[in-house]
Amino acid sequence: MKKSIPIDSLKVGMFVCDLDRKWWQTDFLVHQFLIKSQGDIEKLKGAGVQVVVVDLARSEVSVPDLHAEIHEKENVLKKMDEDPKSSFFLPESHSLPSIQDLKSFKDLKERTENLLQDGFKNARFGKEIPVAPFREKIENMIDLISNNPSLITFLMEMEESDDETYRHSINTMILALGLAIRKGIQTCDLKAWGLAALFHDIGKTGIPLPILKKTGPLNQSDWKIIREHPEIGYRILKNHPDKDVSGLCATVAYEHHERKNGSGYPRGMSLDKLNPVTRSLIALDMYEALTANRIYRIGYSPAKTLEILLKSAEDKIDPSAVSDLIKMVGVYPTGSLIETIRGEIVLVGGYTDPTRTISEEVVLYVLKDLNGEWLLRPVRRVKSSLGPKEVKRTLHPREMGLSEKDIVRLIYPVSRER
Repeated sequence: MKKSIPIDSLKVGMFVCDLDRKWWQTDFLVHQFLIKSQGDIEKLKGAGVQVVVVDLARSEVSVPDLHAEIHEKENVLKKMDEDPKSSFFLPESHSLPSIQDLKSFKDLKERTENLLQDGFKNARFGKEIPVAPFREKIENMIDLISNNPSLITFLMEMEESDDETYRHSINTMILALGLAIRKGIQTCDLKAWGLAALFHDIGKTGIPLPILKKTGPLNQSDWKIIREHPEIGYRILKNHPDKDVSGLCATVAYEHHERKNGSGYPRGMSLDKLNPVTRSLIALDMYEALTANRIYRIGYSPAKTLEILLKSAEDKIDPSAVSDLIKMVGVYPTGSLIETIRGEIVLVGGYTDPTRTISEEVVLYVLKDLNGEWLLRPVRRVKSSLGPKEVKRTLHPREMGLSEKDIVRLIYPVSRER
């Protein structure tokens, strides 16, 4: 049971599950936490919070019956399940991956990309796609990201490619596996999620290459052809002898451009008629596409992308899928490059408290000082929190003239000394 109470009635030991302010109006990226000290209460008051929602079952002390006193204020609160904007979460990945895991992860991605290129080539010429090699790669990826969730976002923050379809499909697969693992999906179904994400855009093999690789704006005629790829993908996959491919993969390929308000394609279906896996993958597909860095443009930051997805959740995509994504990657994922309000350039190295409370510490590596000078060696700093008021903007390493190798070389000598 949950109860709304005024901030002055909040006590140490109560479990807060929502605030009367949106995530962008406070420094708290988390709106669910146990009040551990009077200092936590003072932080809330300092942010202008007047009413909080307390979870009675998770509180360690009794909560007084103050319903009549705050009845009018209670109307301004919304349940988190109904409004994903009312709660924002930090990522589940807490620290930088090891250098060996990074190398293994990158190698596995490259081998999977080569395999996917061959598979798509088979599809383009009407040949059957061999599934066993993909299952093996997916199993390897499950092992890697299960042991180190920060791999989900770390290299994605740095890499760039002009080969959108393959890299996009692999990154979407990684996000899908991370989400499915977090949701507790069984191993056999995890592989099906991975295959569905890998093959969701296979219909693009039926799109003429001049349109598919066009670097300028697509015209109306181009878009009409591009919008055929879900149906093409369904036709390619529906008769495959592998049941996962002919079942879930074909379904996701057909449905992944449908939208909540019926504005999607190819059938204009509402979300309640879509496969639950498709509903999750739609959010992941959009997240990867918006954050992806290409040769000809820099993607949005995770924070900006999540803001766009939260807006889309109002009438286009599944709010619960967006909420799940936010809980997994967070606003400033491990590996994010940030310019602070003070003018420093820092890299997010991880989060120290797996309970994700408001007092959670974040590990930062300072790369550029307040004077705009590159440090000879990054300085490791631990902060009690990282709120939106402290962040001027998020950056892609390319904007700073840094390659992926530069970042790894800068950070890992520091992290090894911990």
